[in-house]
Amino acid sequence: MSAQNVLLLPGPDGSNPLGFLATLGLLRTLSREPDLAPVALRWVAAEGWRPEFTCGIPLTPTQLVERIQARLSGTADRPEFTRLGKNLTASRDELHRFLAEAGESATRGETTAADFGAAFGSDALASDEGRMIDTAWRTMAGAGHQHFLETMRNLIQ
Repeated sequence: MSAQNVLLLPGPDGSNPLGFLATLGLLRTLSREPDLAPVALRWVAAEGWRPEFTCGIPLTPTQLVERIQARLSGTADRPEFTRLGKNLTASRDELHRFLAEAGESATRGETTAADFGAAFGSDALASDEGRMIDTAWRTMAGAGHQHFLETMRNLIQ
């Protein structure tokens, strides 16, 4: 790859969990753009740990932002962000239905709802109240009006 295909990003430090997860999300998003293949990521020590992406074509920071905007535009209404409500507090049965539908609608090229569902929780267990037991990926549960899925939708919009 030429140096023009390498882009060092100034975003959140990769040693911070938020920066690390944001970078993985960006890697996943860019990897779904066929003309950018192959997309690679490495971490560079530059005022913290910064992600450096290598793509199949040259990309400016502005073009990168435009790609992300185009890819995410309109996805806030997808089932993985709307079906279970504002938080991951659905009943186990609601989660089971969501996971079943996500699995049935998954194709070789599109597994987003199923991927999110697997990260959200398991329908194998339920709380004493019959609610889903979520995973450690959930960072908020409605306390202080911080709603996990609603926050994800708002960030996308």
